[in-house]
This record gives sequence, C-alpha cells and structure tokens, in this order.
Amino acid sequence: MKIPLTIAAAVIGTSNVSAFELNRIKYKDLQSFHGDLLLNSLNNDGIVSISNIPGLKELKRKALTKLHSCLMDDQESMLDLEHTYEDGTIRRTKASFTIPGPGGMQSLFKEGTDPESLSLSPVCDGFNRNIRAFREKVHEVTAVFARKLSYELQIDESLMQTEDGSYSFDTVEDVVNEGLHLEHFHSYQNMKPNDTQNLRPSISESVTIDMHTDQGFFIAFTPGMNVPLQPNSHEADLEKPTQVAQDFFIEMSDESVSQVSFTEEDDLVFMIGDGAKQYINPKINDESKMLRATPHTVTIKNHQENLARVWYGRMVLPPQGAYSEKEEMTYAEVRSLLSTKGGNNNNPGIGCSSSLDMARQLEDAECPYNSTLCWHRCMYHADHETWGGEPVSRELCEDRNLQLQCVNIRDQVWDGTHGDYFPACSNTTVEVTPVDDLENFPRDECSCAEEWETFSSKDGYDNEFDLSIEGTTAKFMWSVVDDETIRGRLAFSGLYGWIALGFPSVDGKHAGMNGGHIMMGVPGGDYSPVTGLNMSAQGSVDGYQISYEGSSFRHWDQPLSDGSGANGMVEILDDCHTAMTFETNMINNKTFNVNGTDNLMWAANGQDVFVSYHGANRARFNITWKTGDATVISDPRRTYGPKPEEPDCSEGTSYDDDNAKTDDTTTITGTDENGALSLSPILGAMMTSFVAIMISMI
Repeated sequence: MKIPLTIAAAVIGTSNVSAFELNRIKYKDLQSFHGDLLLNSLNNDGIVSISNIPGLKELKRKALTKLHSCLMDDQESMLDLEHTYEDGTIRRTKASFTIPGPGGMQSLFKEGTDPESLSLSPVCDGFNRNIRAFREKVHEVTAVFARKLSYELQIDESLMQTEDGSYSFDTVEDVVNEGLHLEHFHSYQNMKPNDTQNLRPSISESVTIDMHTDQGFFIAFTPGMNVPLQPNSHEADLEKPTQVAQDFFIEMSDESVSQVSFTEEDDLVFMIGDGAKQYINPKINDESKMLRATPHTVTIKNHQENLARVWYGRMVLPPQGAYSEKEEMTYAEVRSLLSTKGGNNNNPGIGCSSSLDMARQLEDAECPYNSTLCWHRCMYHADHETWGGEPVSRELCEDRNLQLQCVNIRDQVWDGTHGDYFPACSNTTVEVTPVDDLENFPRDECSCAEEWETFSSKDGYDNEFDLSIEGTTAKFMWSVVDDETIRGRLAFSGLYGWIALGFPSVDGKHAGMNGGHIMMGVPGGDYSPVTGLNMSAQGSVDGYQISYEGSSFRHWDQPLSDGSGANGMVEILDDCHTAMTFETNMINNKTFNVNGTDNLMWAANGQDVFVSYHGANRARFNITWKTGDATVISDPRRTYGPKPEEPDCSEGTSYDDDNAKTDDTTTITGTDENGALSLSPILGAMMTSFVAIMISMI
C-alpha cells in the first residue's frame, strides 16, 4: 500500500496526529510460553517492542555511533549505497544479509569477514569490531521472537513447501530460521541549506519516505538514533548524548496516522510486512490471530550538518528453496529474476531501500573458510565426514586432490533444489537423478480403484476414520481390546514403499515429525542410503524414532530395541494397496491413552525403494479411542506443479481374465529364535494375492 507524498504530508502535518504508545514486552517474557501480548499486538497494531535485552543497548551504542563516520570515511571498502529523497534527505547505506546455518552472516565489507585481515580506517575498524556481536544478538532475539510467535499462532498446516513438495516449512519458526535475512545500516542527513533559495518545505508540508508496507514477513529494527557529530567532522561526538528520533509514523487500522513514541526502552522493534498477508494469514483460520501489515512513513526534519540519524533493520524473507504459488517459481528464482531484469526500483524495500539492490547482493553469498554453501545455507565442514569417516576439511580434500563440493549421499552435485546434501571431498560431476522406483510402479489406477472398497473394509473393527484428502487415499480402523490395548489397521491406497503410524514429538520440526516415535513397515532389508533397500531381503515392521535433526531415513535407519512387544503385520494387495495391522498398548514404550484422546501421525511411500519422501501421503490426526471420534489436525504438505491426470477407466479394468486378481489371503506367523521371520516352502508358495509380513516389534 502507498499514499502519495503530498497526501501523507498533509495528514502528518495536521494537529490530529496522535502519539502511539506501542506495547513493550520484556525479553525474558518473550522467552517464556506465557501470555498473549505478542500476538495481540501484532494482530491489532502489527508492531511491538522488545525491551530489556541483555547487552543489546550497549552493543547498539558502540556500533551505530560509528556507522555514519565509517560510511563517510571509507566508502571505497564498503558495500554501500546512496539515495537522495525528494525532500533532500540523503540516505547512505551499508548492506548485507544472513543465510541459514553456522557462519551464514555475510560481511559488510568487500574484503571479507575477518577483522584481522581487513585494511580499514580506524573508525571503520572500530565499527566492524562491534557490529558482529550486535548482529548476532539481533539474530538470537529474532529466533526467540519466531519461536514465541509460532507457539501463539499454532498453525496446523505447512506454511511453505519446496516445489516438488519434498520438504516443508511448517511453522513460523521454520520460515524464519530457514529464511533469508536482509540487513541494512542506514545513515540519514537532512541538513539545513546555507542558500536560502534552496530552503525546503517544513515538516508539515513534506515527508521523507512515503507511506508503505515493507516487503517480507517482518522486519526487526532499532528505532532511529540521532547521533551528534564533532564540529567539521564526520565522527561522532561521544561527549554528547544520542537521542531517539521522533520521526516514525504508522497508519492505524482505522486509517488514521499516529506518531510512534519510541524511547530508550525500545531495544528492538518487530513490525509485520506485506509477506504475512501473502503466505502466513491464508493459513490462519482464526481472524483474531491474523497478522496486520503496518503501513508506515518517516519524516526527517531539517537539521545542522553536525547530526546524523542512524538506523538498523533486518528483514526476514522466505527460504530460498520455498516455492511461490503466485510467481510459480522458488523465492530464490524470484530474487534472481529481480536481479537480472531490474524489477521495480520504486518499491522502498527493506527500511525503505531498493529491492533491486538487495537482490543483487545475494549473488555473492559466501560462507566462512571452514564451511560451504550447501542447500542455501552455510554448513560447517567438521559436522560432516568423508567417505572414510574422517571430518571434512579443505586441507584434507586438497591433500587427496579432491574438490570440496556440496553433494548428496549418491555423490551427485547439488543442483540448487531441495534434498539431503552436505559438504564432501569429491571430484564428481554427476548430476542429480531420481532414485529407483518400485518394480511395479506405477500401478494400474483403474483396477486398484475397484479393489479399494473391499481392501479398506471396516469388517472386524469397531471404528473407522477416513484419512483421504486431496492427493491421497487412506483409512484407519480400530477396536479397543481392553483398557490398555488397541487393535488397529492403517490401510493405504498405494504400493508398498513403506508405511508408518505413530506419535509426533511435542517439540520436533515439521509438525512434530522429527523426534516422533513410530511403527514402520519396509518391504526389504539391508538398507543403504546409496542403493536403497535390498528388495530380495526380508522386509520388516519395527519401532523407530525419527531423528530430531535429520529427516532422511539414513539418519535414523536403526530400529529401536526397547521391548515394546507389539506385533505388526503388513498386508499387500498385489500392485495396488498396502495395510499395516497391529495389536499393542504402546509404540516404543509410549502407551496409548485408551480412555482419552491421542495425537497421531501417519505416512507412507508408494513409489521408490529408498524409504524416501511421503508426498501427500501423510497427516496428523486426533483420535478418541472409545467414542470413535477423530479429526485431521494437519493436512499433508502440498505438491506443486500440474496435477496428475485422472485415469480414464471407462473401458473397465486393464486386467484380463487370465490375470484377474483373486481373494486369496495368506497369513504368515512364524519367527526363528532370533526374532526374524521364518517362511516354510508351503507358505512361500501360497503368496499369490496378499503378502503378509509379521515380526515382533522391538
């Protein structure tokens, strides 16, 4: 939203402009999970202040008082920009950004990040040595803000996904922590001219920056600080106190304009941007939780040349790999397009800066010497190992005449898409290729549709809940055996790549998937992340805990042995459907709340042998065991791109009489002394239509 300069100036210049006292939350309260002042403030006003942040006030003073003098003193070494507004105000800028991962904070200087290796003027050296700690503290507070907001919003469905749907950013915390953070340090001067013929209009007739809402999800900023300068010098006069600038106006929800009364208490201010309307609010069902994007404007009064208004802002943008439905490309591609084609340079952007200038900075992203840019983030080498098990390092790669590259577990070079990538010593040039599909993929959709109703019948169970939504077909049936035990069956209309049911974690990423406890059936054995499952080896049903850190199966492929004692069985209708049945009182020592309600999650893969992505075949749901009530509380992440065509089944099944399916069912029950499945030759020969795999859950 924009209001023309003349209109905004007229509104601000009237006596009707009121003072706005923004809500202030102490940092220790932001760190707790009590109260709702944060969400109320962002819903009503779109802006809130965080106070009493340990150490930030002093860090801000040390860094920002040196900003203007450094900009003026050493412009050749700065990644700086300069812009003159219509009212004559000159804005000088130092710009940078932070990408996810350790060491993702990018330098403000062209020479790099190491203070000892930079040849800077004394004043810029002083600025540079203070600014890193300041940015790190803001980064810390921003992460706490995102965690608190995630908790208060409680959004059930994923906020963003990658283009292929293989990775989701489920919560506000995910979007912020995985997002791109643009950072700008501004110095403004609206100096009183010596030539009276060039006198500009008074504040009642002019504004510096017109009314607008910022790009991005939100912006974290320090209120403007007026820094006195030494006579005939660009350096700060530290003998004189700085003052909080009173020049920031916002448009209220009733379209009136108010001046925000900032004070020294306001360590860091968070203000919602236009991005919240685009990709956050559409996922919120409760109107009282909608986030308000705040239109704002700045008026900088004429002043003597021995004064500079300094300001810092950090804008949070979506993750690089997230997909924009509106633009039909990833946000990284949107920014690249903006950089190469110019974009709209009239958009004020971060802290009222040029969006084009911001986009161009991203092409020079660098990581520290001991880390590598991999999947849009900096990854420390020491957190990863070579194929021989040694910690990765540049020196080790060089000694072996290998390059340090971002690759996947199959030694394929990262192509900019989402996936399981990491730094490694490798000279590979192999491009990313799809993993191997199941032998019988794709299935015959027409024939399978006819079989589903019978396969998913409730017969033998007291309750059923249809988990089918767009993109997947599944059903859960259950009976309460006693006050402790559940007999259940999860039926999935898809091939048997894997199938799982279990408890999401309370604090894990991806809606509790990470850290979740599950029972899971896989159709083969001898799993390798390079080659997938050995489909000639025996399949199994086991208990697992999904890794808190890594979602890929290779991070948690060892089953648990905690004595759960549950029996699980997987039934497979040839080339069509899969079902996992069980009778137990627990999953991995986590007991069912048989007399109440449980929060469960299910997922399956019907395509490949790598125990990989579940696609739309996944959801979280609540279930009240004895009443039979159940509701989906988190829909599967969405897969973008063209939807698969509906099969034309008008000609009937594609199976002729010779290949018609039968209703024979085989039940396999034996295990050897090691707990492994034991098949007699007779039972093996009977596996015609159904294959049953049963072992003891451990």
